[in-house]
Amino acid sequence: MEELKNAVGYARTSTKDQNIETQILQLKNKGIVAEQIFFDEGVSGSVPAEKRPGFKQLLKCIESNDIDTIYLFEISRLGRTFVDTLNLVMDFEDKGIRVVSLSPSESWSTIEDSHYRRLLTSLVWMGG
Repeated sequence: MEELKNAVGYARTSTKDQNIETQILQLKNKGIVAEQIFFDEGVSGSVPAEKRPGFKQLLKCIESNDIDTIYLFEISRLGRTFVDTLNLVMDFEDKGIRVVSLSPSESWSTIEDSHYRRLLTSLVWMGG
């Protein structure tokens, strides 16, 4: 498997009862090197992303490296609400960074029609 040098991974669980290892394993299987996988275990999505320790480390890594893609186990790991998640995806897009969800497999940044992207994001939230 080829390592993805310009990519990082992010995982988050809301409770200590959930297993962060499953998310991390999926990111490693995608080719993300362990040092570039950031996570917040037992941290609610209601905590703003920029206040989560793992997410802050991810942002520092992006600032100091040539990162072009963020892989997530699932798009809902970014934020608790549709608006929070969409705003984060759009912020990354503005920096030229793609956001890719492994479950379902989708590159949220390459969906050209913003209405379609919003619909997909809404459906993920309604289903989960």
